[in-house]
Amino acid sequence: MRLGDKRAEEITDFMISKTPAFKREIFNAGLSDNIHLLHKNDQHVFLVCKNFKEDEFLHATSEIKKTFGSYQTIFYKDGKYYFRCSFDERNTLKKWVIENKKHRSLRQYTDDERRRMITLSLPEIIQLNRNYATTGKNRLSYYQPKSALLDQELVGFTYKPVTFDRTYLPSGFFGSGTGQSSRRFLWIKEEVFDFDSNNFVTKFDS
Repeated sequence: MRLGDKRAEEITDFMISKTPAFKREIFNAGLSDNIHLLHKNDQHVFLVCKNFKEDEFLHATSEIKKTFGSYQTIFYKDGKYYFRCSFDERNTLKKWVIENKKHRSLRQYTDDERRRMITLSLPEIIQLNRNYATTGKNRLSYYQPKSALLDQELVGFTYKPVTFDRTYLPSGFFGSGTGQSSRRFLWIKEEVFDFDSNNFVTKFDS
């Protein structure tokens, strides 16, 4: 079984265990691999479990929308393809000092904020922009697999772009001043989905 299929099965089993009304569906979007959906009545959920290239993701979501109308998206939170930390949290304090010197443009952020910086993939950025356009929220939903430190959960993260501060560079120097990153985001709110109330519940809010 391919990794994406295995992960889709993992999410599906979890979601159905929480909401038995959900049904699994394999959808042929015209790509090399079929994609995985969950559906309940008229609600469809796209399970993003493999490393989609930008054009593949755009094509897949276009076909889903064309076929089913509106849909929701859940990314597999693996830390490799999706929800990828910009800084390795295993760094020692000494390494953090080195990182801080290397990234002087992020000196306005605390160590905790740097640990919450995520380098989003293109599919995540595309979906984040779509979610903001339809809901007014910069939030993405993820399936979080169980690990030594984390519970198996459906979680949501609200993001804001990271701002680079390069005012330490001479005026007129290329790149001087401030500007927002196009790929690096800071998550400012974490929510956990409560299946009993059918709502996200805030776990952390900065």
